Amino acid sequence: MSVDVAQTREIISGLKWYFQAKNLALKNAISIKFPLSVDQQNDIRVFYSLYLANLLSTTEMLLEKEYLFSQEFKQDLDAAFSFPNFPDGKNNYSYLRELRNAVIHRGFDISSSAHINDGMPLMIAPPINRKSER
Repeated sequence: MSVDVAQTREIISGLKWYFQAKNLALKNAISIKFPLSVDQQNDIRVFYSLYLANLLSTTEMLLEKEYLFSQEFKQDLDAAFSFPNFPDGKNNYSYLRELRNAVIHRGFDISSSAHINDGMPLMIAPPINRKSER
């Protein structure tokens, strides 16, 4: 297996950008405390949407077939998304993809229901019925 320097730079550059954007979105989202103004309600929706978009862009970039390690990454991802009460890592990751798709492509308002804990709104993830393939 030879290392493609240009591809390695592309991966590092992409990962750096996605993580910077994801981290900024999350930092801004968790800084918003209850009670929320109308503007804050909109902001929190935007921040969590950006978080999901960039988080999944990171993983999907690493799953692209032209990368030599994509199959190994897919196996590691499935293992990382396996939990005691929800052991199907592939299905759990698919849920996250569909949640992102609902938020980004179909306009689902992730902030439409939440629990409040110490003034912080904690979003309630809905059931998703659509299935996606990867």
